[in-house]
Amino acid sequence: MINLNNESIVNVTKTYESVFSYVATFRDNIFYTDCNDDSVTCIDFQGNTRSVFKNTSVLQNPSGISVDENGNVYIAGADTNNVVDALLREINTKEEEESNKIRRILKSLIDKEKEITENQTNIGNIKQYASELQTFLSLKHIETNVVVAEQYIQSIVKSDEVWRWRGDFRQKDKQAQMMVAVTPMTIDSLAPTLLQKYGTKLAHVLGCTFLPDCKMVLKELIAVFKSDGSLDFFIGSVDPVFDMTYIGDNSVAVTSGYLCDYLQINLIDLETRNVTKTLKVNSVNSGVAYKDNKLIYCAKENGIKIINLDDESIINLTKTKVTVFSYATTFKDNIFYTHCDDDSVTCIDFQGNTQWVFKNESVIRNPLGISVDVSGNVYVVGGGSNYVVVTSPKRTELYTAFNN
Repeated sequence: MINLNNESIVNVTKTYESVFSYVATFRDNIFYTDCNDDSVTCIDFQGNTRSVFKNTSVLQNPSGISVDENGNVYIAGADTNNVVDALLREINTKEEEESNKIRRILKSLIDKEKEITENQTNIGNIKQYASELQTFLSLKHIETNVVVAEQYIQSIVKSDEVWRWRGDFRQKDKQAQMMVAVTPMTIDSLAPTLLQKYGTKLAHVLGCTFLPDCKMVLKELIAVFKSDGSLDFFIGSVDPVFDMTYIGDNSVAVTSGYLCDYLQINLIDLETRNVTKTLKVNSVNSGVAYKDNKLIYCAKENGIKIINLDDESIINLTKTKVTVFSYATTFKDNIFYTHCDDDSVTCIDFQGNTQWVFKNESVIRNPLGISVDVSGNVYVVGGGSNYVVVTSPKRTELYTAFNN
């Protein structure tokens, strides 16, 4: 292709054509013939092939080609009418496929926009009517939804197929990022008060996770409690059970603990109360957390591992040994885990680099369960010290401790 203004030349394709090839254009497409292989090809102005027509029963040695104002393609050759009809059908089919893609994407964006509006309304209601505990749990769930929505919108923004719509996507992306604008909680502003006790009557509760509707799932044959503390139901068909985490779609991931005969993690649908998938992780697995469709779990002598739920690939994040009673949680780009044998809490990034280590035996011994609030403050249960210690996300010298 040669530009008549500056006589610059670009190669649109590198495909060899015959000396008797002809070319025509219509809108954003270029059509050309190749009599050597009896074909008619449609490409765009970037050289990407849109369709190729080849049928020697109706067309041989195609030569001249033209397109009218309606996009009908005329080719000099045998049985021209059939060729025109067939080629137009291919072009129309391709155009319809692309149109359907755009319609699906636009519908998805409308759905995501509705979710954003709904979450904004929920945040207002939560701040006005909910207790501190309900606010914390609800905002944690909303924050997870926003991250998922943001990742979805980012994936669309990066798609070459819909680059024309990037302006609208970026606006919605910014809206999703701004949605959870929560006043940060500092260590000094924390004032813990007892809101509720759960009379579980369970002997050995090692794991716990909250569901979006504020129900609580406890380890002990998997017991699900309502937000008012009453028992909802048991799932007794899964054994053994150590820790669990909510993974979306009304499902939880359940680790099998320190028994070497059960080197697996089960995914359980809480609606059907059945195991939907068993992940063979080939290592002991205790404390577990969930982020971006990945499970981060403590694997004793194998350190911290991550399994991707899409392809079940596993990577070793650290080689530092942890205990069978180590627990993990995440916040943004960081992972926090406990080590009860050396009384430490460690923060690493998702590449396994240590960000900080907190260790103070005067306030915490045998750290076990761990959680993070929406401001990044880290809460750790001291099994040997009978305290819950709170430390800020980056400054390990700041902490507050309160007993039960």
